Amino acid sequence: MLNLLPHLLLVAFVGIILTFLIFRLRFFSTEGVSGKVFFSLGSFLLLAVTVWEGMKRLPAYNDWFIVEIYPIIDATQFIIFLIGVVMLTVGLALYADFWQSRRSDIETREQKLSVLNNLQRDARGPYQFMQLLDMSVKEIISYMPECSGAVFLLNRNRRQFVLASAVGFSMPEQAALEYFPLERNLVSQSIDVGEPLLGGKFEVIDRSGKIQTSRFNSSLVLPLVSGMDKIGAIILLSEDNRYFSNQEVRYLQPVAEWLAEKIKSARLERELSSAHSESKRNEATKSDLTTRILGISDALNSTDPVVSFCRSLVGLATAKSAHIAGIVNGQLQVHGGSEPLVDLSESYKTALVDAVDRNKPLIINQEATTDDGRQYVAFSTLVYPMKDQQQGKNALLMCRDGAPFKLNDFELKTVEIFAHLGCLVFQGDNTRRQNLTHRKGFQTILNLIQFDPEERFLDTPGFLMEQLKKLLPSGSIGITHIKKNDGSMKAVTGYNVESSRMDSLEIFPGEGVIGMAVNQGEVQFAYGRNAVAKAVETFEPSIRDNLYRMFGERGLPLFIAACPIQCMEQVVGVVTLFLFELSESEQSEWERLLTLAVSLYSMRLTAAELHRLGRAMEGQGIERSNTGTVLNHLNNHLSAIVGNAELAISRPELDGESVEHLRSIVLEAEQAAGYLKDSLGVIPITNEVAETKGTQQTLDDLIQSVLNPYHVSGKLYMIGGHPREVSFKFDSPVFVDIIEKDVRKLAESALEKFAATADEDDRLTVSTYRQGKFVYLDISRHRENFPPVERVAGFGDYKLARDVLRFRPADNYLRHAVDSSCLYAYDRMNQAPSYLSFKFPVRSQTNTKLSESGSTISVLAVDDQTVILDLISAMCQSLNYRVKTATNGRTAIQAVKDSRFDIALIDLAMPEMSGLEVAARIRKIAPNLPIVLVTGWEVDIDTAKLEAIGIEDVLYKPFRIEHLTEKIQSLALSSLHN
Repeated sequence: MLNLLPHLLLVAFVGIILTFLIFRLRFFSTEGVSGKVFFSLGSFLLLAVTVWEGMKRLPAYNDWFIVEIYPIIDATQFIIFLIGVVMLTVGLALYADFWQSRRSDIETREQKLSVLNNLQRDARGPYQFMQLLDMSVKEIISYMPECSGAVFLLNRNRRQFVLASAVGFSMPEQAALEYFPLERNLVSQSIDVGEPLLGGKFEVIDRSGKIQTSRFNSSLVLPLVSGMDKIGAIILLSEDNRYFSNQEVRYLQPVAEWLAEKIKSARLERELSSAHSESKRNEATKSDLTTRILGISDALNSTDPVVSFCRSLVGLATAKSAHIAGIVNGQLQVHGGSEPLVDLSESYKTALVDAVDRNKPLIINQEATTDDGRQYVAFSTLVYPMKDQQQGKNALLMCRDGAPFKLNDFELKTVEIFAHLGCLVFQGDNTRRQNLTHRKGFQTILNLIQFDPEERFLDTPGFLMEQLKKLLPSGSIGITHIKKNDGSMKAVTGYNVESSRMDSLEIFPGEGVIGMAVNQGEVQFAYGRNAVAKAVETFEPSIRDNLYRMFGERGLPLFIAACPIQCMEQVVGVVTLFLFELSESEQSEWERLLTLAVSLYSMRLTAAELHRLGRAMEGQGIERSNTGTVLNHLNNHLSAIVGNAELAISRPELDGESVEHLRSIVLEAEQAAGYLKDSLGVIPITNEVAETKGTQQTLDDLIQSVLNPYHVSGKLYMIGGHPREVSFKFDSPVFVDIIEKDVRKLAESALEKFAATADEDDRLTVSTYRQGKFVYLDISRHRENFPPVERVAGFGDYKLARDVLRFRPADNYLRHAVDSSCLYAYDRMNQAPSYLSFKFPVRSQTNTKLSESGSTISVLAVDDQTVILDLISAMCQSLNYRVKTATNGRTAIQAVKDSRFDIALIDLAMPEMSGLEVAARIRKIAPNLPIVLVTGWEVDIDTAKLEAIGIEDVLYKPFRIEHLTEKIQSLALSSLHN
């Protein structure tokens, strides 16, 4: 036993040593340690060999096996010993390698954890924003060389990712990342949730929008989020599967958070710097705006406000020049500017016209090409609309050379402010010029009213031209023709016309707009170069050529007015005016002024002729019935002058000088009326002609009968001075509720004027149709290969014909419908309308009496002169009374049958049925209706006859608004209370 003791101690020692090593080296307490299996097996084998060696010392050992076995056992023991030593050595080596790798991992982790410190240290340098992003990605990838990385910034306005930096990608891969979409993918999901996300296969999108599989099998997305601001993301990619883990997330997430704060800080710093710079710019801009606005106040007081205003805008928004322009007759017209607007191509002018017409802010660039073929912007124009319905379509043009306009919101808003100010300057300039025209026009009217009893037109044919040339713009042309016995018109005097041209300007009967003015006895107007060109084309070629030579290099004028001069209702001459400078806002003013001036001059000539006639009739039994109607017309015109002047005086916007002019006009007209009453007071003799209400023919038959005299052959009709192809679409075999002769005159005049303004290759279409209780007459034109205009009833804007005539005096054919309920629609888009449409009520088969109630006073006005009816209507409307007008006795009688009135104003001298007979018939229908007789003659009126009929009072023409007020308040109000 003593021999075994050393072996037992050896076994115990070996066991203790191995156990110590296992626990000391923490083979089983350390997770993932390498070599513990080899070490454990080697230790077990060595311990087993040691134990076996001790067993060999036992006395009985030699008897356990046969002798031949013992050498094999010893050899096996030795081999097991060697295996144990080897395995133990391998285990210790693996253990050492494990800890060496562990130490390397720790060192690598420490290095990775130092990424944030390194970035924070390096970011202290003067790096630009994009350089910081690029440096951050490179710093991260430097510790993961087998990876690639990129930084995306989020642009939600454009809904896309912006690639800010990329490391470790090939050129195609980097190009594909630039098209990375803002859709539901790993990157956008990580940004939305604000948490890092691990992913597998990474997909990219090529330029065609197709999804392509990349070489990367593992991905990590680190969102760049600061508070509620979602800035972008860092994306790391690797070709290895499952390369990234939560371990990378732990040490890289602080880097992403720091970078997000750094980006936000950089943005705030940039915004603060931008705000500071913007504040300085705003201060400078405000100072500049203050200076410019003060300059505008000076411009308003200058001789040319538009030019001064435009000069004050030079430099605004980098503009080199400024202009105010508008569209006149489809062409660009510059009303004024800081400098001449020249050297513009036709295509560029067309683009400007289109931009102004759109009425929206636009920038138009005119490009040019250098000698080497490179294109550049040679001229740029900012077009900003000046929205003013009264002045038409105008715009502020800001121009610069060499570069296009690039305006921010503030600059654009500033231009908008000055566009509004420019609108006020332009309006003020127009008002100033129109006021000058009005004052001159008043003086001209005063000169025309003060007539000479010995005046004859043939003695002084140039008198009217001498008065009008005081009003005409510089460069205007005027020609006076006298009517010869054969109906031709001979030019006798001219304004800005060489006397040698007079003989070559003789007009044949019915030729051109001058012949039309003679035939219709009304002023003919043409505005706009297209309309003027058509008017000039109506003359014979020789006259046309003479006119073009007379116009010279200026080309066609903008405005033509052919003004017929009448004496005793006979046209004795024509004054024709050609104006080259006339804005669209002044057109209607000139039309009214010329119409009034010609009417007053005609009245002046007629009054002088009547004066001579009256002296010739003294002591002679000459029948004067033919002069009665003429004198009544004169009195009506004087009434219109007095009444309209009275209404104008009541307008609050008129200055004192204008009011005094108007009062002078009223005084002169009243004096003229008194002179006529005292010198030529007669009662006109009228003949009664029965007239029925409504048409006796259907509308289709009536229009066909109107066209028959114009028929040449087939579809060819001689209308408007030219042969026209006319198509018919009659579908209205009904009667209309308007006097037949008025329908005839309306259709004939409208066809003549419409055809005269149409192009030579236009086709005319006349159509009738019925919708509901109304029947329509459409007159339209179209080109040969184009379809005709659709039924206007589907889209037309209809208004009462008499209301339209007030603001469109050139549509003189409407005078035949002013006393009816005819509605009218026309083409508002073109200077020469492409269609006219008349809407008539269908004549009812039964007379249904209408009852009206209410406290508003209802007035019936009866007069054969529309000018008097318009005057009474305007006066009554100014007093808030309801007015019904009638131009003849039959219409008035029917109106009393259909409606209730509080007072009736009836003219004494009317054709076909006198005012006395109308009053007598109305008295039978409405015994309690107060009737006032309106007349210009206070002599030879049988008072007893008036009382027998039941006429309450007499209103003498010319009457003023207070006269009318007194009659209505004293009679209508008492009737209303009863």
